[in-house]
Amino acid sequence: MPGNPGADPVSDERVRVARAYGQHACSPGPRPRRASTACSASTIRFCRAPAPPVTYRDPSALLALPSGARALDATPRFDVAPLVFGLCHTDGNQHVNFLAYPRLAEEAALRRFAELGRDPRRLARRAEVSYRKPSFAGDVVRLLMQAFESDDEIGVVAVFLPEAAAKERSFAELSQVERPLAVVRVGFEA
Repeated sequence: MPGNPGADPVSDERVRVARAYGQHACSPGPRPRRASTACSASTIRFCRAPAPPVTYRDPSALLALPSGARALDATPRFDVAPLVFGLCHTDGNQHVNFLAYPRLAEEAALRRFAELGRDPRRLARRAEVSYRKPSFAGDVVRLLMQAFESDDEIGVVAVFLPEAAAKERSFAELSQVERPLAVVRVGFEA
C-alpha cells in the first residue's frame, strides 16, 4: 500500500500552502561584470499569479513594530547565543540564503516566547526580510530582537548584526548608526 501509514490518503488535489515574493533593489553605479547575464523568468517566479505592485521600502521600516502592536519586551534584547552560519545556510553562490534569516529568527522567537511564558507551539505565518549584503559560511552574528503582540498576531522584529558590532542598542540607534546585515519581522497567529 503506497503512502505513509497513518497519513491521509494521497490526493491529486493541489493545495496552496505558501506564497513568496522577492524584490531585489540594486544600488546605482556601474554594473559589475557577471559570467551570465541572461535569466529565465521561470527561474525567479514562484507562482503564476501576477506579482502585486510593490514600492521600495527602506529596511529600517521593518524595525518598527507593526501598526497597533504592543511590545512584549521593553527594549530589544539579544538572543541567548551568537549564530554561526554554516554551509547548510548557503546557496549556490556560497552566500547565506535569504530564507535562512526568517528561519533563524523564527527559532529565536520561539525561545523568546517560552522565556515570556507564552506557548511556543506556533508556526510562523508571515515573514518579511530585508538584507543589506550577503553573509557567508563561518560568519558569526548576533540576533537583536523585540517581541510584540497584537489582537491577531504575536511575533518578533529582529536584526542580524556582525558579532564585532553587536552592542546593546535601541532599534532607533541601529537605524541611524549601524547598517545591519539583515532585518526580519516574523509574525505568528495569536
